Amino acid sequence: MAGKDTRSRQTASPARVRESRLRTAPRVETRELPLREPLFLRLARMLDPADLETALLEEMRARLPQATAMVSLDPSSPEPSRVMDDQGIHRWRQAHRPPRLLAVPLSDLGDASGWIAYLDDAQLRQQKPNAAAHLLEIAAAAAIPARNARRHADALELTLRDPLTGLYNRRAYEAFLEREEQRARRGGQSLALILIDLDHFKSLNDTYGHPIGDRALLLLSQVLLDAVRRSDIVARPGGDEFSIVLPETGAAGAARIASRIRRRLGETPLICGSGIEPLHLSISCGIADLDDARGEAETMIHLADKALYEAKRSGRNQVLRAARQ
Repeated sequence: MAGKDTRSRQTASPARVRESRLRTAPRVETRELPLREPLFLRLARMLDPADLETALLEEMRARLPQATAMVSLDPSSPEPSRVMDDQGIHRWRQAHRPPRLLAVPLSDLGDASGWIAYLDDAQLRQQKPNAAAHLLEIAAAAAIPARNARRHADALELTLRDPLTGLYNRRAYEAFLEREEQRARRGGQSLALILIDLDHFKSLNDTYGHPIGDRALLLLSQVLLDAVRRSDIVARPGGDEFSIVLPETGAAGAARIASRIRRRLGETPLICGSGIEPLHLSISCGIADLDDARGEAETMIHLADKALYEAKRSGRNQVLRAARQ
């Protein structure tokens, strides 16, 4: 019809215009780049000292890949607890004097919680200015997390210690053994176990009373602690039973340690008090390692227990190694 308005046919609605533009506009690929979380936040969530040590070592090596990184969350120790070098992360193995280090304390408001360091060797000397700057930056981020990890570990220790001897209890022993089994498997390392019984303990209690029995347990505990490394785990699962978990140690090394313990205990008299002659104690020990047990911690325990039983059955006061599985 003449005069009819045809604009409605010729003009698209705003909605259609937008739809058309969406169809014809070129698609632009957008991708958000991952943001690296600040170091402090990453460390602050780590309440397990071992996890925190690992994170610190990895950060230090990432910044200076050729340098040997070291860490200790014990501010009084001159030796590192763990090291990261070309061989990966491992415990400090050297027993002689501490190495020469470029070190920075982990300190919050004057409260030291440990230290981090690079080994001061030929690999580091040309990078010392950068190394010092890296250490200071990492230490600033790690000071509060290190303090929190130590406090958490101290609180946890109260639930993991035997109240008489101060050694680890059964709960801690089982947890540490599981952890060390996993580490040994991942790293292809040795792991050994010593099971120990105090000989004739029931007779000692019956003859002299429980206070003297407690003294005997305390004496043995001290001899055990004096004979092992800081990285070894000494536990009293119960009664007169003791266990030592020995990371990075095979059955032959464990046998030498057990023999040394047995000898030292025999040479150390138990002072019982007025009117009672000093007593000389003895122990029986059973030994096994992961190689004996085909890599299974439960089997290692079983083998060490069998060896301990045989040591007691065949006369006590001796160290026996389990037969291979």
